[in-house]
Amino acid sequence: MEASLVQTISSIGLLGLTAILAWYTRILAAEARKTREMYKQPLVVVTIEPGSKESLYMNLVIENVGMGLARNIRIQAEPDFEVIASSPNATFNNYTFLKLDVLKPGQAVTHSLGTFKDLKEIRAVVVSRYDDIDGKTHLFSSFLDATVFRGLAYTSPTHEQKLIKSISAIEEHLKKISKMTDTCNRTSS
Repeated sequence: MEASLVQTISSIGLLGLTAILAWYTRILAAEARKTREMYKQPLVVVTIEPGSKESLYMNLVIENVGMGLARNIRIQAEPDFEVIASSPNATFNNYTFLKLDVLKPGQAVTHSLGTFKDLKEIRAVVVSRYDDIDGKTHLFSSFLDATVFRGLAYTSPTHEQKLIKSISAIEEHLKKISKMTDTCNRTSS
């Protein structure tokens, strides 16, 4: 009798442990499915960035930072704003490059929007609408604010300032060469 009681208790314990392991396996399978879905999803982000250190041109960057292929991409700003560098009365939402067929993971498209002075008042929410490979539509909102680059307009030297600095450096170098030439001429005489 004692042996059958031990077997019964052991069987009940094993049944409970099996149920706990089955429940935990189900949770792990759901998490694995979510992870697989996440790796298929694209994430299209829109930002503005300075063109280079030497210029005050601003670039619009549309980039797929997600792990999946983005298809049928459409970008729209709210509120729409005028782009001074383009033709008169041109607005951001009328740009044709805001409609893209495909962006691979890690791929970016860059387009110049003009100089900082043309964009300094831009503050808009930009919505990216795109589909993943399963045809599911995704939305992502970015906030464009060109005022964050305001310091560039005051700290970046102009081309004229760079030219003046280069000419001054050349003049200093020529003075040193002239002194060395004078010294060599005196010692050889």
